[in-house]
Parts: sequence; structure tokens; C-alpha cells
Amino acid sequence: MLLAAMTYSARKSTYETTQILILGFNGNLRSWWHNLLTEQDKQRILIATRTVVKTENSSTPIQAEEPDMVNQLLYTMTKHFIGSTQIHLNLATEALLGLKCHKMSRYKWYKDTFMARLYTLTTCGADVWKQKFVEGLPHYISKKFYQTMTTNSVNQQIDWANLTYGDISSTVQMICVSLCT
Repeated sequence: MLLAAMTYSARKSTYETTQILILGFNGNLRSWWHNLLTEQDKQRILIATRTVVKTENSSTPIQAEEPDMVNQLLYTMTKHFIGSTQIHLNLATEALLGLKCHKMSRYKWYKDTFMARLYTLTTCGADVWKQKFVEGLPHYISKKFYQTMTTNSVNQQIDWANLTYGDISSTVQMICVSLCT
């Protein structure tokens, strides 16, 4: 639905985009729009605006109202059909904590799955997730990773804050190549 909204909004006004989306409702969405929502709820969606601050050719910011019907429609649908997204975030955290890579033949799957789940969390930038990524690798590989990183560091400690997932991945791949040759 979001993709359709973005496509329509490229050539149509926000109001027209909202109307097109509503006309395309079928099944549960159609019943929800026609039977569950009151006229007041529908009007609230169809007249939604947001305040934006614009600076045009001057340093003085100007507040302006912009139509926000599409976002209001999508938000209302999400709240009605999905509810609170907090439970999904908690499940993503639990799934991430239990994720392991038992064989290096599954490393690409592990890395892709870990990253996909990680980016759903609000704490995705925390260093603890980098450590968790390494700890989810097979024991021998994670042990070699820690040895390699502490050997290459000045103070024999890993600086997780300056280490990226790309650095971690390339180090793991280097370790695997050195084990194979």
C-alpha cells in the first residue's frame, strides 16, 4: 500500500492519492472503511494536515500546513489491523538474542537475518549488538575473531564503538579464508 501511495503521489495531489487508495480497498479494508469507521473518523483522515517549517530564500522560518491524508490513512489502518508495534519489537529482540550461526556455510544467511532483524530495533546502534553478532558465530571462529582483534589493537581491547559490521564481516571472512588455506 505504501508503494502504491508513493507512486500515486508522484503525479497526483495528496487528496487524490488518498481517494484512489480508498477506492482500491477490497475485502477487510473495504468493510473496515465502509462499516466500522464513522463519518467523523473518515473526515478526520480526509482533512488531516501537518505543520512543516519552511525556509524559502530567507533566513526566517515560516510555518505552513501541508495535507497529510495519506500518512493519516496508513497510520489509522496500521493501528486498527496491527495494533501496537511494541510487541513486534520485543519479538524481534528475542529472535535476535537467540540467533546463532552453527556452521560457517550458513554465514551469509546469519549475517543477512541478523542485519534485517537488527534494523527493526531502536537500539540498533548499540555496541552490544556487535558483540552479539560475533558471539553468534561458531565458537572457534568467534574465538579467533577476538584473538585477531585484540592482537591488532594497541591496548589489547576491542574498540566496538569504532568497529563497523563491515569490519567485523571482513575480519570473519579473512579468518575463514586463512583456515581454508
